Amino acid sequence: MKKLFAVLAILHVLILGAVAQTPDDLNEGTRLEYDSANSIWRFKWWARSGRTYFIQHSDNLMNPWQWVPMVEVGNDSIKEWGFTSTGNKIFFRLKYSDQPTTDPNGDDFDGDGISNLAELQMGLDPTKVDSDGDGMPDGWELAHGLNPLVNDAYLDPDGDGYANITEYLAGTDPQVADGEVGQGFSATGLRLYTPLE
Repeated sequence: MKKLFAVLAILHVLILGAVAQTPDDLNEGTRLEYDSANSIWRFKWWARSGRTYFIQHSDNLMNPWQWVPMVEVGNDSIKEWGFTSTGNKIFFRLKYSDQPTTDPNGDDFDGDGISNLAELQMGLDPTKVDSDGDGMPDGWELAHGLNPLVNDAYLDPDGDGYANITEYLAGTDPQVADGEVGQGFSATGLRLYTPLE
């Protein structure tokens, strides 16, 4: 029975390897192939024209996905990313945008003030304004010395009694305590967020 299973598995791999990737393939026809001549792995997919692609990888699905620092524009052909790995497993997924672009690296698809490529290089999500989901845009957090990968909405780095999220909503600087009270805060117009005790 084991020999039969092994033979069927080999036939399955040979048949899949012989079939060309097409625009009709599920999940953009993603495939992982080993290039023994060059001793590298190749992650391949059918890249549709008008789409911009981002790659994520993980060696353990319990850990967060990490971004590959590259942006690929589709042109109705197969795209690939080559890599080496010493791990015993790796997982991949594609994210894409259908937003038109002439500068996929320099454009800012999510509108947070950081280019697509810069976001990938910092481990941020180029498809989300707020990568960590704390209510403050990535660009604002970086400009104000906060971490866009950590939910720091309820921290108060300047010790003025106002949480970062409150400072963001009021348009004040979370790193500067002096002169903030009375400049943008209203007891009736703005709900003040403070750290939970």
